[in-house]
Amino acid sequence: HVVRTLLKLGHHQQAADAYLGDLALALLFNLNAYAEVLCLLKPFFPHGWGELPKEVAAKASSYLATCAAMALGSCGELAAALAAHGAALQADLKAEDWINATTDVGNISHNLILQNRLAQSLRIDFLALEVATLMENKVDVFMGRLFLFADHSRMGQWAEAAATWSLLDPMGRAWSRAAYRPGRAELYYAQFHFWQGSLQEEHLAEAESLAARGKDRTTIRNLHRLRGDWRLTQGEWALAAASYQEAVRLARDTRSVIDAGSETGLALAMHHLGQLANPREEAERLAQLRDPAHRLLAQLWLAIGDAEKAKNHALASYKWAWADGEPYVRRYELTQTTELLRQMNVPIPNLPPYDPAKDEKLPWEDEVHAAIEKLRAEKEAEKRKAD
Repeated sequence: HVVRTLLKLGHHQQAADAYLGDLALALLFNLNAYAEVLCLLKPFFPHGWGELPKEVAAKASSYLATCAAMALGSCGELAAALAAHGAALQADLKAEDWINATTDVGNISHNLILQNRLAQSLRIDFLALEVATLMENKVDVFMGRLFLFADHSRMGQWAEAAATWSLLDPMGRAWSRAAYRPGRAELYYAQFHFWQGSLQEEHLAEAESLAARGKDRTTIRNLHRLRGDWRLTQGEWALAAASYQEAVRLARDTRSVIDAGSETGLALAMHHLGQLANPREEAERLAQLRDPAHRLLAQLWLAIGDAEKAKNHALASYKWAWADGEPYVRRYELTQTTELLRQMNVPIPNLPPYDPAKDEKLPWEDEVHAAIEKLRAEKEAEKRKAD
């Protein structure tokens, strides 16, 4: 109410001051109130999310854009989110605010993952880590390594992921909540084990305990979904359904998040339990969700007995898991979908490998490279002076 009133009075800087900090963090991470965030921030961006507010100081303007971008991305508005992240990054680069610029680059990497642009995401991970290393900023080095670990794990680059984890894990977790939410590293570590088939209860229990203390709703929801996925692979339908049900509840409570994976996993588990009232109707509904969980939908249609629809969703899952092409693929999903297609006697699609020529630079990528060169030159000059 304070923010809205100040905006109506035209006091944009005061409204920004009231929004920044604890309120912003609580709305985004404790409550996942993404629709509320966008409603509050929209008056700051009359010309679109990709153009920073001019009525507030540059640093606050960049912060507001980052908050908007995170909410937009969580609502599935990925192109608008990327534009807002890019605007924040360019402002921080101009101001030579290297710490926030590093955060911006990390956020952009996450956005690219959501867009299934894995090759670009991995390239951006290395840029973020390079800036953080040059700045000798420990929290940004930790976050850079964490994003890199997550992406290596997702692509099945196990040796690289393990090497990165051995560097980041000893760094501890005592970081500002503005930069790191408790339990996120342990979530990624649990995923790393799940995707390799080595997940244990202790991995999930530790992550869940830390996430609960940190009150990060997204991490908590992702852990419930991961536990559901794990139980599903074991044929533990009731346990899987219980975990998926909690993940679905946490998503629906926000009124702006659709957790298609948990919704579909829940339907599949309930069907195996004989508790899904109208399986075909539910499967049709799930297929209409934004970003359907195609592999689980294929399994659901297969269990229902509709081989043709199962085939269509399995092929869609394979294409999505292929992403940019080898080696930039979602390894676990690709492996699971390949096995499903073979089970159904469907030929494995012959998709093209990664083509570097089609991987265009992002609009601000040259600016980040220029910033890195400037930082490196400054460091070398300082070293020569000290010598």
